[in-house]
Amino acid sequence: MKRFLLIVSSLLVLALVSCGGSGSGKSTVKDSGPKLGEEMIKDGNFPAGSVKNYSVYNGLTDAIKAEVSGKWTFHVTMPANGTGEVKDGVFTVKVQAPGNDNWQLQLVQFPVPMKFGKKYFFKFDAKADQPRAIAVKVGRIGGDWLAYSGMMRFDLTTEWQTFTKEFKAVGGDDFARLEFLLSGHPAGVSIRNVSIKPILD
Repeated sequence: MKRFLLIVSSLLVLALVSCGGSGSGKSTVKDSGPKLGEEMIKDGNFPAGSVKNYSVYNGLTDAIKAEVSGKWTFHVTMPANGTGEVKDGVFTVKVQAPGNDNWQLQLVQFPVPMKFGKKYFFKFDAKADQPRAIAVKVGRIGGDWLAYSGMMRFDLTTEWQTFTKEFKAVGGDDFARLEFLLSGHPAGVSIRNVSIKPILD
């Protein structure tokens, strides 16, 4: 009798597996996220030489002129001071003086065209020397410096984390720029794997 019950139990397990039950090993997740378009960020994995350092001691206008189309630039504006370095696919900023506002040390890519009302998916990895927050935006250059993405805040720890954010552009132009705002705190920050993709309708 025991042998008969064992055989029946085995047959039930096999039937469950063949029907795609909990023993099938197949994911029950049908949708892992939004459907995305083409990558908008160039060198988001930070190859060697992908970031140009620029000390902005003559005002923001000179910083904008120094930007290389489609390249990363690192801006330093007094009273903040710091250095940016790329190594092994990671951009790291060391903060010598935190300054008095978060925009005085910026990692920037320009242009990152935005369309009003369009949805985008933003993703990156980051960590810091000490727990701290950073702000990130995609926005207008000059004027009211409108953040088309909204001002996005991310809380970093000393361990790598992957951050994602969906946003709907509240404005747009062909010459918007992505800005990681890294000053206002003495802790250094490391960033890798930056991506922005449009969300397909």
